[in-house]
Amino acid sequence: FNRGKSLIHEAKERIYLARLNLMAGERSIQSSAFVSALTYLKVGISMLEPRELFSSEHYDISLRLYSSTAEAELVNGNMGEVEAAVAVVSKHASCLLDRIPSLVSLMKSYIALGKLTDTISTGLDALEKLGVSFPQSVGTLTIIRDMIKTKIKLRGKTDEQLRQLSIMKDESKIATMGLLRLLFSSCYVARPDLLPLVTFRMVRLSVKHGLS
Repeated sequence: FNRGKSLIHEAKERIYLARLNLMAGERSIQSSAFVSALTYLKVGISMLEPRELFSSEHYDISLRLYSSTAEAELVNGNMGEVEAAVAVVSKHASCLLDRIPSLVSLMKSYIALGKLTDTISTGLDALEKLGVSFPQSVGTLTIIRDMIKTKIKLRGKTDEQLRQLSIMKDESKIATMGLLRLLFSSCYVARPDLLPLVTFRMVRLSVKHGLS
């Protein structure tokens, strides 16, 4: 369906083709056909004029195209292009939650490059904006205080009750949990002092808002 794209000039036809390529790109990602996905997504982006990108009328398609592009570039090993796609989303996204999928791709690209401190700083910055803050320095007393908070949350709950926790539905909490999971692996290597705090926050989040 892209063979005649150079002949398309009408706005409705361009947007329609952009949507077709978005759907094809997303389906290709789901099928792990990441090279094809990237081809579709880039054509989709090219169908939108600069004034249309992230406009109120075309905000959703623009966001999905660039967020999916960041993911596809990541899996294809194009780490510089991941940052470029994320930069576009960060500039135009209307809220933090819309930025999360691309930020996850960025953090994964940092992990792949061994830039764990960048992974951690990116994650901590996003988590703080989501209402989850961490101290700059972590000592024994900080860990003990956080452990006590967690034990209080778990007080009176049996293993069976914990297994029966409801499914997490709040999008901001789901995003928070995803970022905490990414931080966990990086902190294990680069910031072991933060690892207990990341773990405690994941536990408290699950007890209060459900499993993700």
